[in-house]
Amino acid sequence: MSHKNCQSQTSPLTRRQALWEMGGGLAGIALAQLLAQDTASAAPAKIRIPKPDFAPKAKNIIMIFLPGGLSSIDTFDYKPELVKHHGKETQGANAITPFFGKRGTVMKSPWQFRPKGKSGKYVSDLLPQMGELVDDMTFFHSMVSRSNAHGPALFQMSTGFIFQGFPSIGSWVSYGLGSENKNLPSFVVLPDRRGFPPCGVANWGNGFLPASHQGVIFGDQRNPIADLQPKAGVNAKSQAASYDLLSALNEEHLKLNPGEDALVSRIKAYELAAAILDKPTAALLRDLKQRGLLDETLVVFTTEFGRLPISQGLGEGGRDHNPEGFTSFMAGPGLKKGFSYGATDEMGYKAVQDPVTIYDFHATILHLLGLDHKGLSWYHNGLQRRLTDVHGHVLQPALA
Repeated sequence: MSHKNCQSQTSPLTRRQALWEMGGGLAGIALAQLLAQDTASAAPAKIRIPKPDFAPKAKNIIMIFLPGGLSSIDTFDYKPELVKHHGKETQGANAITPFFGKRGTVMKSPWQFRPKGKSGKYVSDLLPQMGELVDDMTFFHSMVSRSNAHGPALFQMSTGFIFQGFPSIGSWVSYGLGSENKNLPSFVVLPDRRGFPPCGVANWGNGFLPASHQGVIFGDQRNPIADLQPKAGVNAKSQAASYDLLSALNEEHLKLNPGEDALVSRIKAYELAAAILDKPTAALLRDLKQRGLLDETLVVFTTEFGRLPISQGLGEGGRDHNPEGFTSFMAGPGLKKGFSYGATDEMGYKAVQDPVTIYDFHATILHLLGLDHKGLSWYHNGLQRRLTDVHGHVLQPALA
């Protein structure tokens, strides 16, 4: 499908773009950090960071985001009724209308489901390594999204809103918790080597928060951080002169525009070494647990929506988009381990027991980090904006 709404319009080189081309890289990020601190002190009315009455369970968070719509009924949401009704049409009140308009028949999972762990959780053979770790996971089987299109659905899971321009969850956490080391970014992104998701860097952008809170992209061993080294032909003396000029111009700009975040950092994409899901994810969880880090690190595994229990058109195979019910999981401190919250119907189509909105999901993540989602906000365009908008409830039954 087209994602024209994600594309920026071509425009002449702006002052900020020119400054970026001169300064670039880590210097830009560092300067953005300093400017953000100045902005924060100059405009305290914008800032509203909560002081909750509860201690955080997690000190760190790792979010594994699978853009593209992972099929829950082929992975973690076992539905034996799909086997029973395989090849039949859904009719009447049970009719399912697909996103692309071609209604197929009920489609069983191509993979066998088997009970795993002490909890006996059924997991597909598609994920054998992750299946061995279900006793450390907390599943949310009744996730619902507001959109069945990749771009808006990705934005909602990333930022809480289906439109561009809002801070990502990583930016909110960075803003709320800060960093233990001011010389290192508090929010980093490891992109898929195959490319960016729809709408690209906007999924981890800082929105209207200071630019220091945007995601900093880390690449592979050859180029771990974009713009770390100057371009060919730029010596240390000329680079230092550029930085001096950049600082002077931004100081002047701040005097003329007090309270405005002066830089929007740009980090180019670099590829990772893995595009593989099961083994790396399982290895990460095992490594964290072995080192005792899973006791202080929250791991969030999610996608933007699920897939329908019917095939995508007669004889075409595949599954269409389904925002009505899908599965995400968390692992780490403060959660009931080997626990499943909510449920979809017998076909895996709609959430019918304890539906979980993305607002609820985000509120629970912030809660585990010691942040009150109702109080973490930033004044923007006349409103106190927050990740969960005016919605969201912490999913208390899933908490330990």
